[in-house]
Parts: sequence; C-alpha cells; structure tokens
Amino acid sequence: MNLTLFAFSELTTPRFQWVDIQVPGEPPLATDPVRLGWVPAEQLWTIDRPSALRPDDLVANLALFSLVRSDEPSSSLVQLTEFLRLPEVSQRILAARPRRGEPGVVAVANAHRVMSAFPAERVPAILGVHRSSGYSVYIGFAEAPGAGAELFDLVFRLDGETVAGWKRARLTCTKGIRSGPLAEGRSVDLGNVAPLAEVFSRLPASE
Repeated sequence: MNLTLFAFSELTTPRFQWVDIQVPGEPPLATDPVRLGWVPAEQLWTIDRPSALRPDDLVANLALFSLVRSDEPSSSLVQLTEFLRLPEVSQRILAARPRRGEPGVVAVANAHRVMSAFPAERVPAILGVHRSSGYSVYIGFAEAPGAGAELFDLVFRLDGETVAGWKRARLTCTKGIRSGPLAEGRSVDLGNVAPLAEVFSRLPASE
C-alpha cells in the first residue's frame, strides 16, 4: 500500500510531502519507502503519536482572532479557522506552499492508525484548507475505508498477497475515472500500469 502511495505521489511531483504515521517500537517493513531511503529527509514528517494529528478545538488559538480585520470576507475567515484547527505538523507543511506552477502533494501513509481522530464530517473542511494552499491530499489506508473515502475525488483499491508478487496485484478505481484503462470498476494488474510498475521495479531483487 505504501509503495503504491509513494508511486502516485512521485508521479505527481518529486517534491511531495510524506507524513509517516508510525507505531512506537514497530519498525517499518523492509519495503517501506522511508526505510528504502526513497523519501528525502526534508520532505519527511514522522508521527509516532496518533494524537499529534488530532484536529484542534481552537481553544488555544482564539486570541488570534483579535488580529483579523472586521471587514475580512467570510470565506477567508472560514479558511483561517480551519487552518488553525489543523494539527501543528499540517500547519507547518501548508506554510511552505508549492513552487509557483507546480502541484503540491501531502501523502499520508498508514492513515488507518489515526482514523478515529478525523470523523467523516471534518474531512471536507480539512481537504478544503489543503486545496486552497495548493496541495492535494493522498491517503494510504491499509484497512477497509470508512465513509470518509467517498469524500475524495479519486479512490483506488489495491488487492495483493505479497510485495514480491506485486505484478499480479490488482488495482481498481472505485471512484473518479470515467473512461480509459483505469475507469471505475475495471481491475488491472499492477504490472500493467507503467508509472507504478517503474517504481516497484526499483525494489531490491530479494524483495
């Protein structure tokens, strides 16, 4: 799953931001993009406490509203409010906007580990703040997705037994693509999706 997330991210922009949600004391798999050294250090954000990504309730940030002009458009106030509710790591990522003319990507690996911190009704606002800052959000989810999955523009399902058998893993678009080889409902071998196959082919031969 993380390798596929990495492939989509790198395909969009080599300057993607990678948020790695880890479990203390549990080392990443040998084939994890971070462990393989594929994620540049300056683009890596490691989270070992799921609570660190919990949206804020704004209590600690209310004083900042005294700095907002009274004639500020309501749309700007909404964006500011939602930005302040983001966890610190998200605010730091969004503060450095993508280069002019380039897409921005925030890829969140192992998002299933923090699913309880992001109820479905909060997802649209969180995505909106990222979009207004020039970023798309890519989520890697290793479990059955909840209702929040349908709030994303594109949704893919990956079915495979092992990393070694990646060529036979099946990739299916379940939302967002109307035509072509990856149209909704069509299942294709990962080995036949050239951009993804190129990334998987970089794996050490033993994998």
